Amino acid sequence: MTRALHLGVGCRRGVASSAILAVIDEALASAAATRAGVVGLHTLDSKLTEPGIVEAARALGLAPRGHGAGALDAAPGVETRSAA
Repeated sequence: MTRALHLGVGCRRGVASSAILAVIDEALASAAATRAGVVGLHTLDSKLTEPGIVEAARALGLAPRGHGAGALDAAPGVETRSAA
């Protein structure tokens, strides 16, 4: 059975979608999961128009969903900071 996964994505301005997708693939591999299980890509409201995030979401067949910083800070299991 495929797990339904929601990914939280943040990045610095100008990061390429290829870099975002590489980090996503690395995280999925470490969880023994695949892109097929990803049903949501979430980011800060302020990042919804960031080209790298938009393109990465499109590559996953998704539309990015934006959230306020407070909502993300309060969400259980949210971790921050990656190399990208």
